[in-house]
Amino acid sequence: MQAPFRRAEPPPGWCHYFPSNEYAHNDRRVSLIDQLRPYLRSEESWNVFLSRVSLVGATKERTVLPLSFAQFAHACGVPDVLEAVSMQPAEALPCLSVAIHEVGVVRMPLSTPTLSCGDHTYRP
Repeated sequence: MQAPFRRAEPPPGWCHYFPSNEYAHNDRRVSLIDQLRPYLRSEESWNVFLSRVSLVGATKERTVLPLSFAQFAHACGVPDVLEAVSMQPAEALPCLSVAIHEVGVVRMPLSTPTLSCGDHTYRP
């Protein structure tokens, strides 16, 4: 059996979605983020997400992503998603946001400037 992946640094976006929480590689939120990443990295899944995103507000400053968590849990194959959203939505929803953020950073063109999150800098 393969050992679980251990991140040395927090995922991109961690400090934005969990600003008051110090990063720890064994945090259950990190585990959920890492389980969601492979599904979100697929071209088909990413395109589905992009097609559902809409900008709202007078100046289009907010992003909305309507999502059925039952359908999402089935599609992504991560059994803990539905339970996490039901029991700890304040943790689970930011985990999904961090995973989307991380995949989005990886998909950005190489000419994109680096992104900073706390003491960490990310280059796509």
